[in-house]
Amino acid sequence: MGKERTGTRLLFHMKPMYKFIIVGLLGTFLAFLIWEWWNSHPKISPSSPLTSLNEFDKIDSILQATVSHDILAGLAIGIVKNGKVYYENGIGYSNLESKEPMTSQSLLPVASVSKLFTALTLSQIMIEKRISQDDPISFLNIDKISLSSKGGKLSFKELLNHQSGLRDFSKIDRLFKIKSNPDLEGFGNSLIQNFPSLEEKTFHYADLNSDLIGFLLQKSTGIPFDSLVKTWVLEPAGMDSTFFPRSWPTEKPQIAMGYRQTFLWKRLEPSPMRKEYLPSPSSGMISSVNDLSKAVIHFIRADLGIFQQSLDWLKAKGTDVPSGFQHIRINNSSWLGHYGEQAGYSSLLIFNQQEKLGIVILSNSRDNSDFRTNLAKKLITQLMK
Repeated sequence: MGKERTGTRLLFHMKPMYKFIIVGLLGTFLAFLIWEWWNSHPKISPSSPLTSLNEFDKIDSILQATVSHDILAGLAIGIVKNGKVYYENGIGYSNLESKEPMTSQSLLPVASVSKLFTALTLSQIMIEKRISQDDPISFLNIDKISLSSKGGKLSFKELLNHQSGLRDFSKIDRLFKIKSNPDLEGFGNSLIQNFPSLEEKTFHYADLNSDLIGFLLQKSTGIPFDSLVKTWVLEPAGMDSTFFPRSWPTEKPQIAMGYRQTFLWKRLEPSPMRKEYLPSPSSGMISSVNDLSKAVIHFIRADLGIFQQSLDWLKAKGTDVPSGFQHIRINNSSWLGHYGEQAGYSSLLIFNQQEKLGIVILSNSRDNSDFRTNLAKKLITQLMK
C-alpha cells in the first residue's frame, strides 16, 4: 500500500516538462493506432467448401485456411502433375480497395523467382556463343571488362551461385549511387567504372549478381535485357503475360497491390514495390500462376521440355542442381526452384523431375509466418498420398 502511495506522489510531483513528454508520447501512440486502423483493411475470411469429397476440394480448403490463418490479402497457386496443369486457383483479392478477385491469371511481381529466368536467358545465349559457365565474364568482350580488370576474372558460375564476392549496395549507396542511374544500363556502367572490392568468394546472397548478368547480356548483344528474356525464354514457353517492366509503376493497372500486416492490428496495409533501377534481372519480373505453370511444365518434362538444354548448361560438374536455382528440402524430398519476397509480395516456384510434380505459389502479402513453406508441405503431402 505504501509503495502505491509513493508512486502516486512521484507522478503527482513530476516536473511539468516530464508530464508533457509522457502525455505527448501517449498521444502520439494513440494517434498511430488510429492512423494504422484507418489506413488498413480487415483480414480476409474466405468461406470453406461445404464438402471435401475430392482432392480439388481438399486443396481449396488448404488454401482458404492459409489465407485466413496467415492473414493474406490474396493467394494463387498452380500445380503441375505428370507434365500437365493439374490445378490452378486464386483465393482472396488482388486489390482490397477495389475488391478485384485474385485468380490464376492475376499479375504479380515474383521477386527473386525472376533469377531463374535470368539464368535461363544467360544459358541460351552462352550456348549459342559456346561459352561455359566456368568461363570468365571477360569472354563477352565488353569494353572495360578485360581479364585483367577488377571484375573480369569473375565466372558466370560464381555470379549465378552468389560466390562472386559481390555484396548488395548499402542504404547509403542506394541513395547516392543508384538513384542517379535509374535504368539497368546506367547501373551497369556505374558498377563497371567503380567496381567494388570483392570480398571472400564464399556464398553470400546478393541481387547484384543477377543484375550484373542482365547488364552483361544487354551490353554484349546490344539488345535490351527485357527483350532478350522475352525472345529466348518467355515466348518459347508460351508465357505471353510475363514481362520485365522498364518503369514502375507500370502502365498495366491490373497488377496486384502488395500488402503487409499492420504493426498491432490483425489487418492489412498497402506495401507497394519500389525498384531502384529497371528492368531488374534479379527481382523485377511480373507474372501469373498461369504463366509460371507453363514454365514448370517444361522444367519437369526433362528432355521433352524446352529448358533441358539450359538446365544441362547450368549444372556444374558433380551436382544435379543447376546454377542459379535453389536446392530446397521439403518433406524430406529434394526440389529445385526459388523463393521470392519483396515489399508486399511473396512467391515460390518448385519442381521435382523424378516425381513429375511442380508447384507455384504467389501472394500479394508479405510472408511473416513462412506460409509458403508450410503451404508447400501440405500440398505435397496431399498430392503424394
